Amino acid sequence: MQTLVTEPPYGKTPTDSLRKKWTRDDCIRLDAAGAFGKLELIDGELIDRMGTRPPHQITQGLMIEWLMRRFGYRRVRSEIAIDG
Repeated sequence: MQTLVTEPPYGKTPTDSLRKKWTRDDCIRLDAAGAFGKLELIDGELIDRMGTRPPHQITQGLMIEWLMRRFGYRRVRSEIAIDG
């Protein structure tokens, strides 16, 4: 069974990198096993894509409203995630 963190070879120091370069096939296997979750593969590294929580979403919405009142609708752009 493969592990998420690889063991360093004998003789390596604890400060050496323990990162594994992931492939698309590795991610497909993780997803099939139900272990993928909200992760994104970027340059061989798995990055946790934690969703936003209600306090963050509320604050973001209030900021967008304020910016639109201050600078006008046409000058404000926003990308709000739809979590499900």
